[in-house]
Amino acid sequence: MSNTTHHPSDEAWDPSDDGTWARRWIESVRDRALILTEADGSIRWWNLGAVALFGYTAAEVDRQGLARLCPESSQTLLAALLAQAESAGAAEGEMECLRRDGSRFWGLVNITPLEVQGQRRYGVAIRDLSERKAAQEALKRSEARYRTTLQSIGDAVIATDAQGRVELLNSVAEELTGWTAAEAQGRPLEEIFRIVNEETRQPVESPVRRVLREGVVVGLANHTVLLRRDGRPIPIADSGAPIRDDQGRLAGVVLVFRDQSAERFHERRREAERRLLEELSRGRPLHLWLESLCREYQGLYPEALASVLLLEGNRLRHGAAPDLPAEYNLAVDGVQIGPTVGSCGTAAFRNELVIVSDIATDPLWDIGRDLALPFGLRACWSIPIRGRQGEVLGTFAVYYRTPRSPQEPEIADLERWADIASLAITGFRDRQALEESEEKFRLLAEESLAGVYLIQDGRFVYINNAIAQMYGSTREETLALPSALDVVAPEDRAMVAENLRRRLSGETVSLRYRFRVARRDGKIGIVEVMGRRIFFQGRPAVLGTALDTTEQYQAEQALREREEFLRSLIRSIDGVVWEADPHTFRFTFVSERAEKLLGYPVQRWLEEENFWANHLHPEDRDQAVQFCQSATARGEDHTFEYRMVAADGRIVWVRDYVTVEKDAAGRTVALRGILVDITERKRLEAQLLQAQKMEAIGRLAGGIAHDFNNLLTVILGYSQMLLQRLPPAEGGRELVQTIFEAGERASSLTQQLLAFSRQTIVEPKLIYLDQLIHDMEKMLRRLIGEDIVLATASAGRLPPVRIDPGQMSQIILNLAVNARDAMPQGGRLTLECSTIELDEHYCRLHPQAQAGRHVCLAVSDTGIGMTPEVQERIFEPFFTTKELGKGTGLGLAVVYGIVRQHGGHIEVYSEVGHGTTFKVYLPAVQEPGWRELSLVEETPRGHETILLVEDDEAVRGLAQTSLEMYGYRVLWAADAAEALRLVEEHAGRIDLLLTDVVMPGMSGRELVEQVRQRQPHLKVLFMSGYTDDAVLRHGLVHAEVAFLQKPFTPAGLARKVRDVLDASR
Repeated sequence: MSNTTHHPSDEAWDPSDDGTWARRWIESVRDRALILTEADGSIRWWNLGAVALFGYTAAEVDRQGLARLCPESSQTLLAALLAQAESAGAAEGEMECLRRDGSRFWGLVNITPLEVQGQRRYGVAIRDLSERKAAQEALKRSEARYRTTLQSIGDAVIATDAQGRVELLNSVAEELTGWTAAEAQGRPLEEIFRIVNEETRQPVESPVRRVLREGVVVGLANHTVLLRRDGRPIPIADSGAPIRDDQGRLAGVVLVFRDQSAERFHERRREAERRLLEELSRGRPLHLWLESLCREYQGLYPEALASVLLLEGNRLRHGAAPDLPAEYNLAVDGVQIGPTVGSCGTAAFRNELVIVSDIATDPLWDIGRDLALPFGLRACWSIPIRGRQGEVLGTFAVYYRTPRSPQEPEIADLERWADIASLAITGFRDRQALEESEEKFRLLAEESLAGVYLIQDGRFVYINNAIAQMYGSTREETLALPSALDVVAPEDRAMVAENLRRRLSGETVSLRYRFRVARRDGKIGIVEVMGRRIFFQGRPAVLGTALDTTEQYQAEQALREREEFLRSLIRSIDGVVWEADPHTFRFTFVSERAEKLLGYPVQRWLEEENFWANHLHPEDRDQAVQFCQSATARGEDHTFEYRMVAADGRIVWVRDYVTVEKDAAGRTVALRGILVDITERKRLEAQLLQAQKMEAIGRLAGGIAHDFNNLLTVILGYSQMLLQRLPPAEGGRELVQTIFEAGERASSLTQQLLAFSRQTIVEPKLIYLDQLIHDMEKMLRRLIGEDIVLATASAGRLPPVRIDPGQMSQIILNLAVNARDAMPQGGRLTLECSTIELDEHYCRLHPQAQAGRHVCLAVSDTGIGMTPEVQERIFEPFFTTKELGKGTGLGLAVVYGIVRQHGGHIEVYSEVGHGTTFKVYLPAVQEPGWRELSLVEETPRGHETILLVEDDEAVRGLAQTSLEMYGYRVLWAADAAEALRLVEEHAGRIDLLLTDVVMPGMSGRELVEQVRQRQPHLKVLFMSGYTDDAVLRHGLVHAEVAFLQKPFTPAGLARKVRDVLDASR
């Protein structure tokens, strides 16, 4: 044998005796390994296919056992195949094989016993099955994704094989049929999917059978009812489509169907409304029509017992209640309405819906419970029937024999039925007042929920507003049309014209039909009409009603498009759908949205081995990977949030919903999930957290300021008294002056704290920001220095804003000082005013903002700018970037507090090295005008009697001394109770009540109310050391209340008291 053939031990075994056939066989086969062995399994022949498949040369396998070509796990199977070949003459099976390099592969092994030169041999053929195995695994993964998708869609889906046997049910199909997927597996479809005609209840051919028979897509079937496993009927719409294999052969059918119970209920309700309106238009007597109203409602809700009571004066009279006991109807006839007279009496009295879920326990039925319970009535919901002006005409009520509360659709239907009843009762009363039937018809038609029309000589003679709305035009425009067919879409005009002709000629045609209308806005609507031939003014005409069924038609169209929708479902998910290896986390599938999320192409996600971990934010990487590994190891589905880094460097927050997929043995085989971008949500959460933080700091600041104000009142008051008494040359006067000045600085600091916490008493006035900036321009130029250019601008005439002028000036000064300090080398400061409309979108991005018209003050500098970290904290009190001793850190905090107190908000925009802009938004006011401030230059005296009420002994002593020093007579009390005793006991006149706002027991406001019952014209001056929400609760934060802020000086107290006493004299 030549060197190109591979057969060990040529010298020991020469097959040439009969057979060049062996050599040709061995040499001609290249796609599989062909091996000849001795009876004991030792290898004698070895072709080129074997060399290529296993990697051994002929010498390496010479005399080696066949078992060398398979791992230990396959040894038993190899032995079994050899035994089977010996007994059966041949054997074949799939077995894992082992290459020289240690790699493994699946092979199809065929063993045939041979007789060579009278000796027993074995011919072994091995073919590589690697590609087929890979294809099978890929098919399994694809089927798993397909099943997951089917389980997630909203419609029911059943798949069958080519014989109509069930292969798959999704969860919706399980719910609707009552069969589980496991129970239905392999059963004939007709056993699982039993359908009948909705009207005849006769069996209907399954769409699947038509698809199997004709091989085409079968469209929707109308009026079909699915009989659940428990026998309950469910109205459905269904369709079927063929499933074909890669050869185009019919391999099965997919059936898609959905529950139409809600649609059928809406159809029944529309039909009930139509019947009621038809009876109404025919002038049926009111009491009979009201019975129909009740029965139609009971047809929709079989457990309900409907009732109509009509209001006469202040009593309810029986209208209709066809299925309530006659004795009960008689008992409630004539009941007087009131606030607690059952459901109906209360609803009529209150003119509002009254829901009583259990008559046995509801206090509204304390009167009347003994009437209802003996007849088994346990729940009653009643709604007033209102007339055109909202007046109560009666009540529509439904009773139930078991306690229950209504669902939202039931409440909506109560309202609809009350509206329809209103139309009937109003129409009946109109007919009593009018003598001619034509006028009665017009009034009823005008109020109809359905469209009403009258066609004569091809034109509209009459239409109501509902008809005009259906056609998208006015009544006048529609009536002016040359032909009634002008409103019909061109495609349907011939059909409508023929129906009108036949109806006018007296022929019998369908009472009801549907056609398309061409609306003026270019849209196509669907109208369903019903008409009858009448004689109007002696000539034939068609009188009919119409309903806009566009939404119903669109719903049907949407159902027909459902199949297409399902195919695009995955593409439309707002997130990245992915699949990954559970061990390496390498992505095996990602949806197209992956590129939009991070900016990397889909191929990059799949090819990069550690793409997920590599693109996690460094601070989140270890925790996220560890969490996912731990949850995966436990086999638990999990959801977690983390940050990723996009291709352009953006930080993207994501929420990852992960499902752990397992095989039949419970082993984790894949991870599947959805990545959702939550960056915007995180940003809004951070804004809300910052706002809450500022509010908390503000409340703390206000509380601290209160305690300081009480102390400073005493310090400043007595200091001022000492200064007034000490001669100018007195040696101690300078020390007292120093104490007084330190107290004033402390008072200024507490006022800034109160301004930041939005707890100051303000005197808002209407001001124009551009005028205020103009008035402050000279002062601002001196403030910022000569090396900074000041520019001001205004976008036209601005509306005024309502704000305390002093606090507005403080905002401008604080921002100007802040800008000046940011430009140590000089620069440009710009103050610009404009009017802006803040919409809902802006307010969603800025939670503190309110929608509406605002005046915007923009303060911009060309300074050093701020980092994002500094911007996050600039409004915090005591936070400053200035050197020690050069800033308190309250300037911007005060600005923030003032702006928020006046209903505005502030935003900052800054870049390092490019400057900063603060934008203050204040609500605009429509009416112009302002009030001038008046200053009192001197400290007046008085002689009146003042009742002083203060719980702080030191402050009370100072106030008493101060007032007496300026000539007033003072009665004092430590609390409200003591003050009331003084008022009772004092025989003379009390001219002024000076009281603290917040005191133990009774508050200042409550004390004023008590005293004014005895002395209505008593003047009042409130004082307080702080104005937090305790003061707000007492209604004092407005400019009209006389209020004195602590700390105060004796002179300040005297001036304020004089102002209050002199007011309105």
